[in-house]
Amino acid sequence: MVARLGYHSVGIYELPLDPPPALVEARLPLTFRFLEPSELDQYCVHCPEVSRDEAASFLADGNRCYAGWLDDQLVSTGWIRRGPATIDSLGITLELAEDEAYVHNAFTGSEHRGYRALPALGTRLANAMAEDGCRFEIALVARDNLSGVRNAEHIGHVKTDVLAEFAVGPVHVPLARPKARVARFTRA
Repeated sequence: MVARLGYHSVGIYELPLDPPPALVEARLPLTFRFLEPSELDQYCVHCPEVSRDEAASFLADGNRCYAGWLDDQLVSTGWIRRGPATIDSLGITLELAEDEAYVHNAFTGSEHRGYRALPALGTRLANAMAEDGCRFEIALVARDNLSGVRNAEHIGHVKTDVLAEFAVGPVHVPLARPKARVARFTRA
């Protein structure tokens, strides 16, 4: 068994949804909607590092996938969850209030990057969540994921805190614990 060793640091980004953000327009004629369970195979072609079983377990666990389409091709996707979210890579559970949503696993295929597809998707997802009664979106972005940081900020998320720790196997030493008003974490 390989021990988990390393330094983990993620920025905690929040987006108030009252009012929802202004829509960003993609440089492609995209349409946006939630992915249907019957479209998981298309999702796995779009995002080949995610297995069908993993995508199906996301849906079964209460996540929803919002998608940007160019005709019948998936271009950009992002997952959203309401309720507690376990983040295996960090070994934590993000506790969410009823009016909060966790945005995660956003992806745009390489052939469609540079067309503002993900910010267009993100602002429409935020508007859809506001219509559904959410007041905040929360995203966790690894500090070295520069495109993720840029996209979060382009959508309107603001970095409010940092979660950092040093991990050796099952032992986790917190280096910076969040003090953000919205985000609450427990060890998974």
